[in-house]
Amino acid sequence: MPEEKKDSTLVDKIIKRQKVLEDIRRPYESIWDEVSYFGCSRRPGFENWDEQVKKHGTRIYDGTPAAALNLYVDGILGYYISSALDWFNYRIGGYHLKHLNEDKDVRIWTQEMREAVYWELNESNFYDAIREVLLDDASIGNANFFIDENMSDQSIDFIVRHPRELYFITDSKGEVIGIHRKFRLNARQAVEDFGKEKASVTIENSYEQDNMDRKFEYIQAIYPINDYIPKTFDKEIGKRRKFHQFVSYYIEVAGKNLVKRGGYRTLNPIIWRMRKYSDEPYGRGLLGDSISEVKRLNSASKTQMQVAQLSAEPPLNIPFEMKDDVDMSPHGPNYYRDAGRIVQPIPTGINYPVTEDYINRLQQAIERHFQVEFFLMLSRAEKVMTATEIIEKQGEKVALMSSQLSKMSKRLDDTHNRVLNIMYNQGKLPPIPEKLLVATGGFFEIDVDYIGPLPEAQKRLFKARGIRQSLEVALPYVEVIPGIMDVLKGQGSEIGRELFLSHGMPAKVMNTKEEVAAIQKQEAEIAKQQFEMEMAEKEAKIVKSYGKEVEQGSVIDKLENEV
Repeated sequence: MPEEKKDSTLVDKIIKRQKVLEDIRRPYESIWDEVSYFGCSRRPGFENWDEQVKKHGTRIYDGTPAAALNLYVDGILGYYISSALDWFNYRIGGYHLKHLNEDKDVRIWTQEMREAVYWELNESNFYDAIREVLLDDASIGNANFFIDENMSDQSIDFIVRHPRELYFITDSKGEVIGIHRKFRLNARQAVEDFGKEKASVTIENSYEQDNMDRKFEYIQAIYPINDYIPKTFDKEIGKRRKFHQFVSYYIEVAGKNLVKRGGYRTLNPIIWRMRKYSDEPYGRGLLGDSISEVKRLNSASKTQMQVAQLSAEPPLNIPFEMKDDVDMSPHGPNYYRDAGRIVQPIPTGINYPVTEDYINRLQQAIERHFQVEFFLMLSRAEKVMTATEIIEKQGEKVALMSSQLSKMSKRLDDTHNRVLNIMYNQGKLPPIPEKLLVATGGFFEIDVDYIGPLPEAQKRLFKARGIRQSLEVALPYVEVIPGIMDVLKGQGSEIGRELFLSHGMPAKVMNTKEEVAAIQKQEAEIAKQQFEMEMAEKEAKIVKSYGKEVEQGSVIDKLENEV
C-alpha cells in the first residue's frame, strides 16, 4: 500500500475514534463547567470554548471555594513539593536489592543523582507547572503533565494543557493507556511547529496572506505501540519498537493531513486523577465533590449581598404629591407641608443573622473537603500545643489524606522516572557504580522516598508512634526487670535508626548498619578488656591480703607484667 494511502487510512481512523471519545466524555463536561463556573474560573470552557471564556468568574458571589482550593494547593506545595526544601531521596528499588542501599559507593551515587535532579528542576519551570497540575487535579479532578526535552538548549520543559483538550483511553483496569488531545493552532504556530511543507492549502494561504491569527484544529493521538502498528504498519515507528512503548501522531483535522509522528518510552503526558471511580474513565476533584455546597453557598451569598443592599437602601414609601420631586442624594432637601406625609423606608422584616449562620456552615463544609484545618492547624489552635500534641494532631489529619497522598506519590514517581530518563539520555547523571552494575546486571529500578513535612508526618504516625509508646510502657520496668530491654535488636541501634529516619534525620549523617556493627564490636571489646582488668585487680588484692605468691602465667601475673 502506498505511503499516502496508509497515512490517509490512519487519519480517518483517528478522526473516527475522536468522535467516539467525545461521546464518552460529553456527560462529564457539564459537571466540569459547573466546577469552573462556581469555584475555578481560571479553567473555563469545556462545552463552548469561546463563550465560556467571556463569562468566567462574573457570577461568583463567595470566594471561599477558590480560597480553599488555593490553600490546599499551596499547602501541598509547601508541605510536600517545596522548592525551598529537600523533598525527595533516591534509593535502589526491590526487596532483593535493598542491601545495596547500605553500600557507600551506591549511596554516594544516589545522592549525586538527587542533587543533579534538584538542580535541573530548579532551573526549569517545574515548580510553576506542578502548581497548575495540582489546581486542575483538586478542582476538575483531571490534570495532565507533559514532560519534554527541549532540544535547543538541552533543558526539560514541563507543560500543563487545559483539561478540555484531553480525551482518555483506558484499559480493563481503568488505567489510562492512551490519549487524544484536541487543540487549536493559528496559522503561524502551525507553520512553526510542523513546517510549511506539512500545511494544507488553507493554512498556507492564511500564512502567506497575513491572516496568521486564524485558528485551525489539530489532534494528537497517543496509543500503546501495539495498538496500531500491526493494523497500519508504519516503518519509521516500527523500527523504534524496541525503544518506544507509545506511538504519537499529529493530524490536521480540516485538511486530513498527518503532519508529525513520533514515539515515547513512557506515556507522555502523565495523567493525574484525584479520585476515580471504578466505572468511570475520568476523575473527580475536591471541588467537584463539594459542588453541592459550593452552589448553595454561591446562592446564599448572592442573597446575603441583596439583603445587605436592601438594608442599606430599603424601598421607600413616598407621598403621591412628592412624585418626581424626591431628592435622595446626601443632604438632599425635600419639602413637605404635612409632618405625617414624609418619605419613609418600608420595613422588610429580614432576619440577617439566619443567613449569616447558614453561610458559615456551608463555608466550613467546603473547607473540610480541602483539609483547610490541617494547613491552618497552628493558627486556628484554641490553645498553645506542645510538640508532642502537634505531632499527634498532624498524624491524625494526615491519616485522613493518605489516599490522596498515595495517588500523588505514584504520579510523582512517574514524573521522576521520565525526568531521569531524559537526563540519562542527555548525559547529565553521574556514572553508575561498577558494583551496582555487577550486582544487578544493569537491570534495576530507582525508588523515590518523599521526605517533605507531609510524608514525614505520615511516617511519624505509623512508625515512630509505636516505638515511642512501647518505650514509654517498658521504661518504668527496667529497674525491676533488668533484662526487659534485651529483646531489642542491635542494642537498640535498629530502633534508633527507625526513630531518626521517621523524624527526618538525613541518611548521609547516619552510620550504615556495617559501621554500627563495627562500632558496637569495638565497644564490646573495650568493655571486655575493662572487665578483665577490674577482675584481675580484685584477685591481686585478695592474693596479697593472704600473703600468697602470684603464680606464674596467671591472669594476675600477666596484668602485673603489662603494668
